[in-house]
Amino acid sequence: MPPQRSSRGTPSAGRLPGRAAGLVVVLLLLGLSVWSVASLQPPDPAPADAPAADFSATRAFAHVEQIASETHVAGSAANDRVIERLVGELTDLGLEPRVQNSVGARAYGSGEARMARVRNVVAVLPGTDPTGRLFLTAHHDSVETGPGAADDAAGVAALLETVRALTTAEPLRNDVVVVLTDAEEDCLCGADAFVELHPLAVAGGVVLNLESRGTRGPPIMFETSRGNAGLTEAFATAAPHPVASSFAVEVYRVLPNSTDFTVLVDDGGFTGLNTAFIDGAAGYHTPQDVPGRLDRGTLQALGDNTLGMARELGNRDLGPLAQPGAADATYFPVLGELVRYSDGLVRPLAAAGVVAVGLLVVVVRRRGLSSLPTTAGGAALAVVPLVLAPLAAMGLWELLALIRPGYTP
Repeated sequence: MPPQRSSRGTPSAGRLPGRAAGLVVVLLLLGLSVWSVASLQPPDPAPADAPAADFSATRAFAHVEQIASETHVAGSAANDRVIERLVGELTDLGLEPRVQNSVGARAYGSGEARMARVRNVVAVLPGTDPTGRLFLTAHHDSVETGPGAADDAAGVAALLETVRALTTAEPLRNDVVVVLTDAEEDCLCGADAFVELHPLAVAGGVVLNLESRGTRGPPIMFETSRGNAGLTEAFATAAPHPVASSFAVEVYRVLPNSTDFTVLVDDGGFTGLNTAFIDGAAGYHTPQDVPGRLDRGTLQALGDNTLGMARELGNRDLGPLAQPGAADATYFPVLGELVRYSDGLVRPLAAAGVVAVGLLVVVVRRRGLSSLPTTAGGAALAVVPLVLAPLAAMGLWELLALIRPGYTP
């Protein structure tokens, strides 16, 4: 009688196909992760001889070099030179820019108030049959500690190149108002003066604000006005590089941070979208924020999105978009596209996800693939990185602040 085969060998052999399938799944997930990250990266900058109707980061970068050639805080002679240059550039494009000489003021906590004499540069590209006004905004001043190539010469340069491209094509339906504000870094006083005192701000409108907190990376549409479903749909349709997340919007709404966009939306009754790039944050508000550190691919993506949105909103009926919509949208980027749906679907989809996980647990247990305690333990371990990641980031920041106290406010 031949010897019986050990029963221990059968399960081991049976696991091989399962392990191979698991390896395939892991490789597939890794591939999708790499693809997802790659799809977020900015494009190559367009050359100076790109078609006139296109945005060219190379052409825009020439403005960055001029604006950020020196530190130019609000009220300084250097900033006056920047303003003179901006007026000249807009005039050369066929617009009739005006400098709003005014005083802006902002109230802060503990009874503090800040005021500044400001010089906003404002120009209008008239529409053929306006249904409202589209405002393109960025600030032209820098901090005292650096020339502000990214923050916010990049935003100003992107708007100048966008307006140049718009002037080469058929006129848009709606008025496009270029607002280059002053004293953003000091107190948001330029935006305040525009909202409170400029006649073009009285009726409100839709604003696209450009900002920066880094020197490279994909431009992220990180803030919106309330009821953003309509504007989000326009962004997904018109922006060639749509990087945005409704989660980021909700987080930013509870933070104490403010930009010119905050003043326009909260005090001026505007609606709109706020965009910034944040990679390379070590150069933010430092002497390192120079033109040479600004990624031109980032500038290209910023300009492509701004030009695309300007053309989209410039020809839409702005009436419904200039008022807060009935609901916010939920959205996130997937492989170069912006997936979006109404916030009314959030709870049903979450409930469906919980039910699906519950069914999976039942199937796994009935097939003997895992016990209930093991499944519960695996689920608990999945939460650990979500908890440890922010704690580790906070701990590393505290360590950095201990080593370099100058990094803290």
